[in-house]
Amino acid sequence: MIRISYILLILMTNISFSKLVINELMPSPISPEPEWIELYNYGDSDFVIDTLLIADPSKSVRIINFSLQSNSYCILCNDTSKLKQSREIPKSSVLYQLTMPTLNNTSDYIKISSNKELIDSLYYDMKWGVKGKSFERIDPSINVTETNNLKVSDDSSGATAGRANSTNNNLINENTYFTINEIMYDVSDNNSEYIELYNYSNDTADLKNCKIVDATGKGIHFKTNVYILPKSYFVIFWDTLIFNRFTELKARKNYYYSNEKISLNNDKDIIIITNYKDSLIDSVSYNNNWHNRELKYTTDISLEKIDENMPSYISNSWNSSTNIYGGTPGEKNSYNIIDTTINKIEVVPNPFSISKSGDNFKLKYITPYQSSKINIKIYDTKGFLISYPINNLFLGKSGTINLPIIDNKNNRLIPQPYIILFDATDTESGSIFEQKVLLVIAE
Repeated sequence: MIRISYILLILMTNISFSKLVINELMPSPISPEPEWIELYNYGDSDFVIDTLLIADPSKSVRIINFSLQSNSYCILCNDTSKLKQSREIPKSSVLYQLTMPTLNNTSDYIKISSNKELIDSLYYDMKWGVKGKSFERIDPSINVTETNNLKVSDDSSGATAGRANSTNNNLINENTYFTINEIMYDVSDNNSEYIELYNYSNDTADLKNCKIVDATGKGIHFKTNVYILPKSYFVIFWDTLIFNRFTELKARKNYYYSNEKISLNNDKDIIIITNYKDSLIDSVSYNNNWHNRELKYTTDISLEKIDENMPSYISNSWNSSTNIYGGTPGEKNSYNIIDTTINKIEVVPNPFSISKSGDNFKLKYITPYQSSKINIKIYDTKGFLISYPINNLFLGKSGTINLPIIDNKNNRLIPQPYIILFDATDTESGSIFEQKVLLVIAE
């Protein structure tokens, strides 16, 4: 009898101290968006239960073998397809399609429980609400009693399904981590400085009320919701000239253009990020000598983290971008691209038709080195040097180079076979990788 009571006590304790909560709900959506309920596990461990019950006073729905990872969201609704058509749901969120209890347009009481024990509950009244906007929980660790911990979403879309609530006082979740991942600070007149962040947590980060400043203490204060999705890159800049060089960034939309400006020094500076409590999130004191020593000029070349998980304050965490455009804003760093393909070079297309393919061909390359100085020479089949299009160009492990169909005198190459000699010298060891490939030019 004592042993049975002890087991029951353990089960009850696990439920009592669970950190699964009803975090947001949409009781009065605008068609075709369905009603939905968001659950959030704000605990440090995964939430696993044999049976989870979702109920209002008139109906109960059962989910068997329910689980939700730590600091993760799941959404329950009648039609997940319509929900995804109506809202942008992060891929990290779990979606359950089931026959939900109807959320009343007047007031209702919603609870989640095990077979016997209450896990969490929430009461709402549409007198407090707005049609087309969700109710959001302010603090997941505090019970909801009328409006003390429940507010209408102030997100521009009317809800934050699958991501951090707009009304959350903890605007940067304690379990959400992001880091400074790339810095472009020395730019020409046709480019823009920028700072790239990487969110390496499983939770959406909100920059609202955060600050990014330089050594002078001046910089950007985020006064509205600015979200960084889990495991995602995010760029902050203050000059739209960035789109001149990085044209694909505009389409990806993972950026924030600031009317406030940070003036990053070209020799050295400090970048500091703080949260709404003015507590430090991340910082870096960069120096221009962190660039690759083989580079004579570093203008329009960013400093990139070698790996996102490395600490920002250590110089060995950083190196010069090997991307052909000088940076990788909003995407994986050039040093962080792992390619297991065998080292090789390839001409595309080959044979090359002047009448069909135009004036340039592509040379795809993969070298054994993280960064190298590259030379490309084109010879005819008799061994005469015809063209020397690339001379000592600093590039990364792999990439694609556009090369013109012209010789050293700027004349178009005549249709015939050519030999391309490609060599790459490792900037760290001085080792040389060399390979030849046949290029056939046709009419």
